Amino acid sequence: MSETIQRLLKQLVAGPAQVVTGTVTAVDKAAMTCDVARDDEGADHVQVRLRAVVDGGQDGLVIFPKVGSNVTLLLLDEDTALVIQYSAVEVYSIRTETESLKSILSDFLDAIGQMVFTTNQGPTIKLVNAPAFAKIKQRLNGLLHE
Repeated sequence: MSETIQRLLKQLVAGPAQVVTGTVTAVDKAAMTCDVARDDEGADHVQVRLRAVVDGGQDGLVIFPKVGSNVTLLLLDEDTALVIQYSAVEVYSIRTETESLKSILSDFLDAIGQMVFTTNQGPTIKLVNAPAFAKIKQRLNGLLHE
């Protein structure tokens, strides 16, 4: 399947762009880039884009690959490459200008943990399954990045 995607991308891209594969050697979450050692004889690529748009923003979906994973790169020119396919993902970032999915879900889980219900015996004082929600929040932190 990877070969099919590469072949189709080469057909779609006009000009000098090409598709190559490599192994992720470093990830910079703040810059939304990674460094990649190419599988072929070509030079390694540094500061490979994880976002197609270069505007200094944080909006949109960003996929951060695991160090050591295989990626497919679209080489836009001699100095510019973009990751277009991942073999393994460390975390995702989904955000708008003002919100991130991680912060919304985290706030939601915190609100559940603070719930109080009125019963015939009076208000509840502790959520019985609070540890289960704490585990879910830990899992969320492992999947999403601000």
